[in-house]
Amino acid sequence: MVNPTQRREIVACTAIMSGLIHNPETIQDLFGEDLLEDSSFYQFILQKGRQQGLQQGLQEGLQQGLQEGLQQGERNQAILMALRLLHRQFGLLPAATEQQIRNLSLAQLEVLMEALLDFSQLQDLTDWLASVPQ
Repeated sequence: MVNPTQRREIVACTAIMSGLIHNPETIQDLFGEDLLEDSSFYQFILQKGRQQGLQQGLQEGLQQGLQEGLQQGERNQAILMALRLLHRQFGLLPAATEQQIRNLSLAQLEVLMEALLDFSQLQDLTDWLASVPQ
């Protein structure tokens, strides 16, 4: 004689196997959703899916974090290089000017480092910064 717990497990497994042939709505109508959710095999599949989802999420998050970190590091290096070149050419910069440079994007910093080769006075830098869209 099969006890009620074993009976539920067998019915749930039958429902799961039926899913290989029939559509989910038919299986749910025949066996009921509660019965499937109580199945240890259903719980095993659910847990495995959660673990795979978590692993994938962690990998994507790590990859995105590394990419953002590399971009920020590259931008920080560009800021330091631009400031070093400008300090060498013009000496100490006004704090507001230095802050404007620190707020530039990486692409803007690259353009600045090319443009500063043509600057002959600090006003050229001030004018260039005023022309940069915020």
